[in-house]
Amino acid sequence: MLISCHLPRLASLGLVMLISAQTATAQNYTCPEFLEVKASAESPGAPWEITQDKGSRGATLATARFYDGPPADMANLAPDQSTQNKRERKSIWHFAASKPRKIWVACSYHQTDLMATQALPDHITQCQITEQLLANGSVLKITGISCR
Repeated sequence: MLISCHLPRLASLGLVMLISAQTATAQNYTCPEFLEVKASAESPGAPWEITQDKGSRGATLATARFYDGPPADMANLAPDQSTQNKRERKSIWHFAASKPRKIWVACSYHQTDLMATQALPDHITQCQITEQLLANGSVLKITGISCR
């Protein structure tokens, strides 16, 4: 009788440990909000001059994506699943446990072709990007990048 009383506790303890282990392996990533871009250009010729806009805040964050290998290889991965309502979009990517190449996350910015990138640890098998949307459906901001 005493054993049967402890079995549900042991089962719940095991479930709590499993949930804790899964939560502990989640990694959050935050893209830099903007990049300070130093541009240069050749003069288009008289009467035009090239001048830097000193009031510009730089290139602001547009979106984030995942790549199979370095982003320079241009192997952009489409999400496996995406759900959206009027205010938010969640996109999920699944990656094989054993991958021939690293998965990379890349943060893209408005008004530049530059990206902030980094390779993900090899144990990552799933990532989710959550984006806040404007009324017209375009991305206002990235509210989360979480991988496990």
